[in-house]
Amino acid sequence: MTATSRRNLAEALLGEDPGAARTELAAALAVFRRLEPEGWRVADGESLLGEVLWRLGDGEKAGPLLEGSYRRLQELRGDEVGVTRQALARLRSFRESADQDLDSTSYQAEAESSNP
Repeated sequence: MTATSRRNLAEALLGEDPGAARTELAAALAVFRRLEPEGWRVADGESLLGEVLWRLGDGEKAGPLLEGSYRRLQELRGDEVGVTRQALARLRSFRESADQDLDSTSYQAEAESSNP
């Protein structure tokens, strides 16, 4: 299976089995990094890895990957290319989710402090 096929399989597995998606993506990224360490495929794979990690509950690692990979794709491919738009969509979804989590945490903390 080619690295691109593994990357695409990882994307397909994302909703049902993020752990398996992570395994496939790790294999794809190893090849992409070896062939073209600074290439757009690495940035695309890292964007997808950010989503995988987010779905696995590791937002601390996901955020920087999503942000950095989006910025690199902007530089390497431009704003109008599909992979850059997908990376931006992932980043926006992550940020919206993080904002909701922060709102929920703030609300809970407020409720607990006003309830002796």
